[in-house]
Amino acid sequence: MFGTTTCKKITAKPFIVSNYTLKFDKEDEGMARRYKQQSFYSRFNEPYEIDKEDPENLQFYKDKNFLNKLVDKKYELIDIIIEYAYNYIQIEALPPIPKEFETEQNDVLGMNNEFKEFFDYSVQKQNIIIDKSETTSISVLLNQYNSYSTKNGGENIIQRRVLIDKVKQLGFQYDRSKMIDGIRGVFIGFRTYEIDYNL
Repeated sequence: MFGTTTCKKITAKPFIVSNYTLKFDKEDEGMARRYKQQSFYSRFNEPYEIDKEDPENLQFYKDKNFLNKLVDKKYELIDIIIEYAYNYIQIEALPPIPKEFETEQNDVLGMNNEFKEFFDYSVQKQNIIIDKSETTSISVLLNQYNSYSTKNGGENIIQRRVLIDKVKQLGFQYDRSKMIDGIRGVFIGFRTYEIDYNL
C-alpha cells in the first residue's frame, strides 16, 4: 500500500497441491512472508511395486479414483478448513511448524529467487569476490546476470531499478554518484568479473 494502511476482507486463500517443486512467476518479500509449506512424505505405489501397504513407513497403493473421491468430498474438506480456522480464531495461536517444513519451505523460496541463486553460484565459483572495500559497476553485474539467466532459461532483468532492489535485498549498498570506466552507478561490498555464462 506504499506506506498507507487499509482494511480488506479476505475473499480467498489458495491451497496448492503438487508433486513437484513450486515455481512462482515472481518472488517478492510479501509473497515470501505469506507462503507456507506443508510437506507430506507418503509414497503411493503401483500394486506391483510393493507387497502390501505399510502405513508406518508411509507406503501405500495408488488410488486411481482419488480425484473423483476428492471432488465428492469437497464440502467435508471445506468443513475441516473452516473448523480449524475457527479454532485458530478462538485461541489465536497455530501449532508449531515442524523444522523440516521450514527447511523445505526456505529451499523452495531460494530456488524461486533466481538472482540469489546466480549470486551464490558466482561467489562459489569466485566470479564474485565479497569485500567491503570493493565496488562493482551496475552495468557489469547486469550483463553478467543476464548472461547467466539466458543460459539457464530464466528471465532477464531489463530495468536497472529491479537489479538495484535485488542487490539491496542481499544486504549491499548502491551509490549512483560513483563511476567505474565512465559508467555511473556502483554496488559497494563486492567485486565481480564480466564473464559470459553462455560460453
